[in-house]
Amino acid sequence: MKIAIVTSLRGGVGTFTLSLIYGLSKLSSNTFDVYVVSPQISSFHRELINSILSKRSNFKLIYLCDIGKKLISGNIETICRFLFREISFESYDIIHFNYTWALGAYNISRAFRSEDVAIVQTVHGMPPLKFVNPELAPFFLLENYILKKIFLRKAIVVANSHYLSNLLKKLNLKVITIHNGIIDAFFDRSIDKEGSKRLMGIDGKRTILYADNIDRRKNPLPAILGAIYVCRKLKDCFLILAPPRRTKLMEKIVRILNIYDVKYKVFHSLSLRELTTIYEASDIIISSSNVEPFGYTLLEAMACASYPIVMKAGAYPEIVGNAGTLVKDNSPKSFARAIHRIILLNQYKLEELQYLARRRAMMFTATNMVRKYLKLYQYVVEHW
Repeated sequence: MKIAIVTSLRGGVGTFTLSLIYGLSKLSSNTFDVYVVSPQISSFHRELINSILSKRSNFKLIYLCDIGKKLISGNIETICRFLFREISFESYDIIHFNYTWALGAYNISRAFRSEDVAIVQTVHGMPPLKFVNPELAPFFLLENYILKKIFLRKAIVVANSHYLSNLLKKLNLKVITIHNGIIDAFFDRSIDKEGSKRLMGIDGKRTILYADNIDRRKNPLPAILGAIYVCRKLKDCFLILAPPRRTKLMEKIVRILNIYDVKYKVFHSLSLRELTTIYEASDIIISSSNVEPFGYTLLEAMACASYPIVMKAGAYPEIVGNAGTLVKDNSPKSFARAIHRIILLNQYKLEELQYLARRRAMMFTATNMVRKYLKLYQYVVEHW
C-alpha cells in the first residue's frame, strides 16, 4: 500500500503529524511519502522528524515550503498547480490530507480524473460560528460547504474528537472519530516535580500552569484571573504563563492586570525538553477555552502528572473524564474556587490525583491512534 500524507507542521496539526509519523514508523511497513506544506519549518521539527525516521526506508519526507508560503496568501489555484506539479497523486492508493482547512483537499479531490485514489481528510478544528472572530466567519462557512463537497466525492472525513464529530454531523456528514494521541515517550520518564521546579527557577510550594494560546476563542482571562486570585491569597503559590505564541501579548496582559504582588513567570520560545520540564513542574494546568477541538497541551501536561482544571466545554470532558475538574461556569470566581480546593489538598492526596490524570492520558497515545488509522487505511483500500 502506498500512501501520501499532505500535512503542515504548525500548531496542533504539527503535533498530530509528529505523533502520526512516530506511530506509523513503529507499526507499519507500508510506503509513506510525507509532503510537508508549511510556510516555514523550525530546526526543532526537522530534527525531531529526522530522529523518528532514522533508518526507516519506507518513509520519504518532502518539504514544500514555497507552497506553504502561498497558502498564507490564499491563492488556492496557485497552490494546487504547484501541488500537482510536485506530486503525482494518481500513483498513490490513499491520500491522507491533514490540514486545518479542507479547501486544499477539496481542490485536489476535484482535480482527479479517476475515483481510484481514496481521500482521507482529518479535520482538526471547526468551532461554532458564534465563537469565531467575525472576520473569520466566511472561512468557516466555506469550510462547511467544502466538507460537504469532499463527502460527495466519497472521501473519508475523520474528526479528532467526539465534540468535533458532532459539529460535523450537523452538516449531514458521515464522520469517523479517531482521537489524537501524543508520542509514547511522554510516559517513559519518571516524574520529579521538585527537581523540575528548581531547574526552571520556579519558587513555590504549589504551581499553576496556563499554556494555551492567547486569543479570543481560547478565552484565557477567566482561568488566569482565577489563578491570580488564589496566588494572592496563598503566598506559596507560583503562576506559570507559557503560551506557545504571542508571548508579548501575555506580558502586556500581565502589566495591565498589575500582578506584581504575585509570584509568576512568563516563558517563551521553549524547546520540547524545556516545555516538558514546565509540565512536570506544574501541579495544576488550567484552561477556560470554550471551543477546544482536542487539547494537545492539556494532554501533554496530564502525561507529566499535572492535574487539569478546565472548562466543561469543547473536547475537554472526553479528554479529562473523571481525572480532573470540569468547571461549568466560565468565570474567574468559579476557576478560583476550583483551583483553591485542589491547592489546599495535602501532598499525598494531590499526588494521587496527579497519578490518576497521568493514567487517563495514557489512553491517548500515538500508538493507539495509529492502530486505528492503519485499520482505516486497510478498510479504505479494500472497500473503495
